[in-house]
Amino acid sequence: MAKSLTEQLEELKRKVNAIEAGRKGVDKCRKNLAKAAAEYSDEYQKLINDGLPISTLEAEGIKPVTHVLYELGRDFRRNNDKPDDKTEPAPVEDQQSVIVEDSQPETDGQPYAEPSTMIPQTAEETNWNQQ
Repeated sequence: MAKSLTEQLEELKRKVNAIEAGRKGVDKCRKNLAKAAAEYSDEYQKLINDGLPISTLEAEGIKPVTHVLYELGRDFRRNNDKPDDKTEPAPVEDQQSVIVEDSQPETDGQPYAEPSTMIPQTAEETNWNQQ
C-alpha cells in the first residue's frame, strides 16, 4: 500500500535529522583532528628547535604534520574507493565529462612535495600576443 503524504514527509524529516546529526559528528571530528594536528606540529617543531636533526626524526618514523595529514587523506580515499556491499547502477556520463576527467592528471602514487621545497618559476612568461 502506498504511503500517505504525511508519512512520506515524516520519513523525509527523519532523514534530514540523520544528515544533520552526521554533519555535527563530522564537524566534531574535524575539530578534534585540527587540534591534534596543531599539537603534533608544535611538538615536532619543539624537537627541531631543541636541535634534533630531521634525519633522526625521519629514522624514527616521525614526519612533519603535512606528511601525516597527506597520508591520512590518501588512506581515507583508498578506503573510500573500496566497493560497498550494495551495488549501485553506474551513472550515465556524457562524453564531455569523460573527456575532462581523462585530461586530469592522476595524483595517486605521486610523491608529496613540501611547499617549502617547491622551486618557484623564474623564467619569464612569454606573451604570445606580442610576437
